[in-house]
Amino acid sequence: MVSYEQAIDILKKAKRLPVKTVSVDQASGYVCAKDVISSIQVPPFKNSAMDGFAIVANQAPSAPVIMDVVGRTAAGDLPASGSGRGAWEIMTGGPLPSGYDTVIRLEHITYLNENSPGTPTRIRLNQTPKLGSDIRHPGEDFDIGDVLLEEGTRILSKEIMALTAAGFSKIDAFSRPRVSVLSTGNEIINDTSKTLRPGQIYNSNGPYLINTLKANFVEPRFLGTFDDDPDRFETELPKALDESDIIMSTGGVSVGRFDFVPESLRRMGAEILFHGVSIRPGKPILYARFPNGTHYLGLSGNPISASVGIRFFGVPLIRALTGLKPEKPLTAKLKNPHFKSHPHRFFAKALAVPSKNGLEVEILKGQQSFKMKSFLEANCWAIIEQNQFELDSGDTVSVYPQTADQWQF
Repeated sequence: MVSYEQAIDILKKAKRLPVKTVSVDQASGYVCAKDVISSIQVPPFKNSAMDGFAIVANQAPSAPVIMDVVGRTAAGDLPASGSGRGAWEIMTGGPLPSGYDTVIRLEHITYLNENSPGTPTRIRLNQTPKLGSDIRHPGEDFDIGDVLLEEGTRILSKEIMALTAAGFSKIDAFSRPRVSVLSTGNEIINDTSKTLRPGQIYNSNGPYLINTLKANFVEPRFLGTFDDDPDRFETELPKALDESDIIMSTGGVSVGRFDFVPESLRRMGAEILFHGVSIRPGKPILYARFPNGTHYLGLSGNPISASVGIRFFGVPLIRALTGLKPEKPLTAKLKNPHFKSHPHRFFAKALAVPSKNGLEVEILKGQQSFKMKSFLEANCWAIIEQNQFELDSGDTVSVYPQTADQWQF
């Protein structure tokens, strides 16, 4: 048995997947394979941050000041050659005419004369302007040579916004892993329309793993449920090896008479890199690698054990393969004392809430690995470290979001 830290160190050594070029508008969920450097300025030209009037500030030393309107510029117009005299009507995003150094907002203006409604010819400035106000300068947001995204950054909608603004249409990213999921167990029934016979249970792990993988920007496929039959396992699994970067299974990895997975993997030529980690739930977890490079992650069969397996072993493996930076926990103060009787690292179903004193977390009742009711109530995992037994209210613990990268309260 290895510690959790040792297991994670082994997973981190997984070779990254190949780099591919993807269209920026299709890049959501991919991870940058190298730093992205801006080659243009954003904004690319001096423009108005507000609807208003461009003026020369020293021509209006104190309000009120009356000025003639000498020109107009809208967003999308070419930069105009201004005289630097009078007021130049300008819309948000319009290029600043030459000769002007300040924009005064529309709400600080009164129209005195209009050729037609909304088209002024003379205005009154009701507020003394501040030199340079409400002007966006070239490169004020991104300048040439700025790093927009660092290698190892997950590309989401805000990253796509920045990349598009800087003129990028394609980006180099690590390939997404191809993940196959299978369940094991004679008792597992996939079809929930069927009435269970005594000794049978519905397959909750398969759908859970599939949807958790999708939340981590992976499009998985389900290989089905395998009976506790080593011959079928060893016949069917090789068919998936060349089409999978990762194979995840639930069940069959403990030490019972029907837990055949470890021995079958050995017979198929896989190298078992660890089997058994000092954690609860999910202690029997197994990680192996096939000669072709396919990774195999065997998770325990109880639903919460399987959820710990994918959250704290599957997700780190995916991050290692895709070059994503390691995840960092938040810290929170315990609302209730907690005692555990075993020395293993414990992943506790918990509920974190923000308070005036920072993040607080409650370890929920019903921590057994078969209980899903408390899992529904939880929004995070509270980590009770290895060889840590008693915790009091107010003690600090590490917390991770339940399933995704972003916190939701």
